[in-house]
Amino acid sequence: MRLKNYKTDLHKRLRDPEYAAEYLAQVLAANDSAAFLIALKDVVEAGGGVGNLSGRVGVKRPSLYKILSKNGNPTLSTLQEILKPLGLRVSVALDMETDRANEAVWRRKTRRRLTEMKSGRVQAIPGDTVSSRNRGTVGR
Repeated sequence: MRLKNYKTDLHKRLRDPEYAAEYLAQVLAANDSAAFLIALKDVVEAGGGVGNLSGRVGVKRPSLYKILSKNGNPTLSTLQEILKPLGLRVSVALDMETDRANEAVWRRKTRRRLTEMKSGRVQAIPGDTVSSRNRGTVGR
């Protein structure tokens, strides 16, 4: 049985912008910039190669190879220029773990505040909100 070349299969899959976006997102989530640049180079190769892309983004081929090397350090604008012709873009997403932690802190503070208000240790101020998320008002 002949083994399949993983690069050929990977490049075939990376031609799909949705797959490429998820691939880059997963590598980026690992917080390894060198791995991200290798993954970005895989996406570029799948999208026609560095030579083809350099003509479309206005960056000379040697510069693009340097940017995509494991020691590359592209600026945000360069990264956006590289991704755009590939049908991708840079975006920011909510970190769900951080959001859950913030939610837990908010709940503890709110419970504590409500307990203090019920016991009379803290006076409610008319119009004072229990949280910045406007989940309820106190004194109205």
